[in-house]
Amino acid sequence: MKVKTRCMTKKDLEDVNRIQNLRHLFGNDIYLIPRPYERTVKDYEKLAMDEHTFPLVVEVKGKVVGYSTLHVLGGRSAHMSFVSFSIDPEHVKPAAKPLLQATIDVGKRLNLVKLFIEILDGSDELQRFVEDFGFEAETRRRKAAFFKRRFVDCIGLGLVLKEVT
Repeated sequence: MKVKTRCMTKKDLEDVNRIQNLRHLFGNDIYLIPRPYERTVKDYEKLAMDEHTFPLVVEVKGKVVGYSTLHVLGGRSAHMSFVSFSIDPEHVKPAAKPLLQATIDVGKRLNLVKLFIEILDGSDELQRFVEDFGFEAETRRRKAAFFKRRFVDCIGLGLVLKEVT
């Protein structure tokens, strides 16, 4: 199966919007942002085309099935980035690893010191998946997200890309 990761373009925003609004378990961004409304393509355009955001998409057989974004913090002294991603549930198996690896590679090319992902407590499969790439649990934000009609904790996982002294 042909899987390809690349930079997101404006042409991909319809697919990104579709994927984000699927409401599924494999992906971290969907649970952390309280959304009384669905995001629109314009919302993604603002997010993806921001100068401090580095968006990627993953394609399977030429169809966009997932995306990730690195949200770099700190301007000139940037050293850390928040990662968010989401994948169409039907394409998790072929697309998840290449997408997260490409995201990590972009962080390294940007000379970042650290990447940070936040997921829902209890997302054991997702946590094991990101830990396989070297992310380690670092923080817990109590009652930070609202999911399935209750407040749940969020677990923050960090990946140090390079040691600094």
